[in-house]
Amino acid sequence: NRLTVFDLEKHTSKTYSWEARKSISRIAISSDDRTLVVVDIDGRCMCVNMINGAVTHRMNFKKPVRCVKISPCGMYVAVTHGRQVQIWRMPNGGKSLRPFELHRTFTGHYADVTCLDWSRDSSWVVTGSEDTTARIHSRDPVEGFVPITLSGHRSTLVGVYWRDGANGLWTVSRDGSLFVWRWQTRQSVHD
Repeated sequence: NRLTVFDLEKHTSKTYSWEARKSISRIAISSDDRTLVVVDIDGRCMCVNMINGAVTHRMNFKKPVRCVKISPCGMYVAVTHGRQVQIWRMPNGGKSLRPFELHRTFTGHYADVTCLDWSRDSSWVVTGSEDTTARIHSRDPVEGFVPITLSGHRSTLVGVYWRDGANGLWTVSRDGSLFVWRWQTRQSVHD
């Protein structure tokens, strides 16, 4: 229920003074290495300032969390529990009565969501599930957009990854299959 950070370049380690109530099951670090999200086995979450090691906010998701990931922009955190994916606004660093604010909830998988990933611009989330499908969701509502389902795997998805610099993503299933998904955007036609 404690966390130690190892710096492999400086050959040092630091154990934070705070403790989770129960064993830590998931962690996520922001892309700027300033914010850490720690979730225990019961779904209790702590937002930690990695610079000074202080717990800045606490929250209880009230269910075990399977995957947690901070968006590349650092403004959102995606959390999976059961068949749902929730997008929460991250605390802004200041004192707030509502440090985590629910932004959106995604459903549509027929079994537990096992993995997720953010697009580089933090606008899209891809999720993978025990139902052998991946789904692409928009972080913000987009008129006319419905989540896209990618199917073809024969086993539970264990990893979904946006491809850098390309219109596509990778999905990996428990049986070792790797699927590469690519798409093209429609060009608008002017009369």
